[in-house]
Amino acid sequence: MSRRGRPLPPESEVSSVRAKKALIALAILAVIAASALALWLWPLIHGMVGNPFTTERFDRAKWMAAESGPEWRHPRGPMAEDIGRRLLHTAMRRADVRALLGGSSNSEHDEQQGNVDRYYLGVWSYMSIDGDYLIVHYDRTGKVTSTEIYTH
Repeated sequence: MSRRGRPLPPESEVSSVRAKKALIALAILAVIAASALALWLWPLIHGMVGNPFTTERFDRAKWMAAESGPEWRHPRGPMAEDIGRRLLHTAMRRADVRALLGGSSNSEHDEQQGNVDRYYLGVWSYMSIDGDYLIVHYDRTGKVTSTEIYTH
């Protein structure tokens, strides 16, 4: 009997209530942990699902003005796919590419190799180290063979 004169519930009922409370607490903790993980991983998931390089048509004035733009979310990024898909075509001369896109971000090694031009697109990848680039590949005669967006 309890102090108030009421009979105590059987031990099985008490343990059943405790088990239910423990399961509810565990479920709440699981929801909190899953929410925190989703928030932490969202930029990575969004980067894999959404393509930031396809959202704008090429605007030459904007492209040229952004040559030394910000690192994060550089204005050139959203135009990159449009350039490769619509403007640069195989057999286009390197001089024509450079007239359209301006000077490249080539390294000394790129210049020595002579078969690529790199155009800086800023940092778009969640875990990017060196930023992302539009890369134009040329054959030995200086004509476009392909383009790619290189992300780190």
